[in-house]
Amino acid sequence: MFHLAIIADDLTGAMDTGVQFAKRGLRTVVSLSDRLDGDVVRGADVVVLNTNSRPDEPAVAREKVLACGRYVRELGVRRVYKKIDSTLRGNIGAELDALMDAWGVETVVLTPAFPAVGRTVVGGLLLVNGTAWEKTQYAGEGAATSFIPRLLGSRRQVATVELADIGLGESFLAGRLRALAREGVGIIVADALVETDLALVARAAVAAGLDRILCGSGGMAEELPAALGLAGRKRARAARTRAERPVVVVAGTVNRVTIEQVRYARQATDAALVEVLPAAMRRDPVGQQARIAAACQAALAEGRDLIVASVPLSTEVSATMVARDVAVAEMLGPLVARALRPGDWSGMVMTGGDTAVAVCAALGVGALEIEGEVEAGVPCGRLLEGPLAGLQVVTKAGGFGSPEAIARAITFIRGKSK
Repeated sequence: MFHLAIIADDLTGAMDTGVQFAKRGLRTVVSLSDRLDGDVVRGADVVVLNTNSRPDEPAVAREKVLACGRYVRELGVRRVYKKIDSTLRGNIGAELDALMDAWGVETVVLTPAFPAVGRTVVGGLLLVNGTAWEKTQYAGEGAATSFIPRLLGSRRQVATVELADIGLGESFLAGRLRALAREGVGIIVADALVETDLALVARAAVAAGLDRILCGSGGMAEELPAALGLAGRKRARAARTRAERPVVVVAGTVNRVTIEQVRYARQATDAALVEVLPAAMRRDPVGQQARIAAACQAALAEGRDLIVASVPLSTEVSATMVARDVAVAEMLGPLVARALRPGDWSGMVMTGGDTAVAVCAALGVGALEIEGEVEAGVPCGRLLEGPLAGLQVVTKAGGFGSPEAIARAITFIRGKSK
């Protein structure tokens, strides 16, 4: 039986949360859907399901998570972690309400904090690299607050526990959590400025008996193996050999962080860039597909790593571009699959959850196994299904990673770094 099930709303989030368990020696398998293939997950300690519900309307997302929650409960899993975006994108409140309904849970501890990638919570306010969430690219136009209880969109009563409470220690905090639960609070939002805060919140939630459902980003997930007493097995690391064939990067998100990473990777490596221009694709899909396929195959034939990007690097990111992220990702998947010949490349880096799902689906992949990470929030693993089973991949949320993240991922797959 699985130690834990994780329910995520997109693939890169599923990966950067699942890796926190894989790092502890727990075999972690990620499904691209909200169901599990029994053969693929056999022997797994932790399973991650993906509802792909982040871009959905709240009512649709609720129904997806309600069904997934019931399915996981019927499997006999004792605990579930509801993964949420560290910048609160998606249908946080609707999905958590649905999962709590499916499991009959009255109170859940939640924190989106992920200090390793610059997401912290202070006084119930979400900060991104020290800046109030409402002033960042992640907030919608006209956002007026960074106070998480007002941003969740839950029908339940929401309260906070702040750094002053956490500083009084695990026993005090556990008592505080129990008291809030007795008062009828449904969601308790916890502050966290550093990883030790998250570790204390996780242990206190377990001590308070509030561990059937826990909710957070990859930050809280990193502390759960220890808090839940999940012991991993010693597993031999796969041999790392130098890959002679190129690496393909598919950058389908218009997040400014990823755009800067693509710019850096082009300067730091010999990677060729093939731009996918959505407007041109709409005007002349056949001609553009031929152009992109020829450019990709020419670069790979020269042995060059390849970056396929859906936004010109000289263009400023606009609200319109951000809104069309999903549509671009859906276009990129089959486009990349048609342009690449399997024997021409050795691994893939995918940025953006919608992009990763679309590319994997086009390649006939239904699940991945996580093996480690290139850097914080940037996991690596292997494809488990389809004609490319065993191929090494790296996934990255659009807003995660250092400026060098994509370049590091390329060299990692190439076997030039450990």
